[in-house]
This record gives sequence, structure tokens and C-alpha cells, in this order.
Amino acid sequence: ASDDDLDIEGAIASVIGQVSVLHTHHHGSGSSTSPAFLEALAPKVALISAGEDNRYGHPASAVVETLADFGIDTWATETGNDAVRDLLTLSQSDIVITVSSRGDFSVNGQAYGD
Repeated sequence: ASDDDLDIEGAIASVIGQVSVLHTHHHGSGSSTSPAFLEALAPKVALISAGEDNRYGHPASAVVETLADFGIDTWATETGNDAVRDLLTLSQSDIVITVSSRGDFSVNGQAYGD
């Protein structure tokens, strides 16, 4: 199978449409969160859940760097792959998203407009 055959994200991106918050797929692995997917969804914030110093190297540096290139604030439960520590906002505990009736939202108290 070619990479195009395996690009599930690209196939569903237009169906999903734009989102404010994206929970990255598969702990930010190298086969997830493609540039085309990010362009179609245009999230303001991305969330990554990956265990500290995990044996898979999640999140992949390329994924976190792509999120940064798109200007997407990236929150993580733990650093996972230390190579991208400076591109992540680490949560000291849970990641809490609060949404106002106006559609504004905050992540752990940091405000984001609609």
C-alpha cells in the first residue's frame, strides 16, 4: 500500500472541518497529524498524551515541529521525547479545557479566542 492509501487523516479532514482543539492521534507518533490534516482542521491548540521517556519516542519530533510551524499551541501531559520539550507547554496535572457560552475557551487557564 502506498502512503496515500494509508492517509486516513487526509481522507476524513474535509468531513471533520475546522476545530479549535485537536487531540493528536497515537500519542503524536510520526505517522499521525499530517500537515494536510492540520491545514484542513486549523486548530488553535493541540493536546498530546505520551508517557515520560516512553520507548517509542512519542511524540515524534517531526509532529511537534509541524504543530509549531502551524502556530498551534501544543499542550502535553508529559514531555515524552525530550527532543521537543521546548515546543510543548507541559501540564503539571490534568489538561482542563473550559468553554464559555460565547465560544471562547481556555486550556489550564490560558485563554484562547473563538
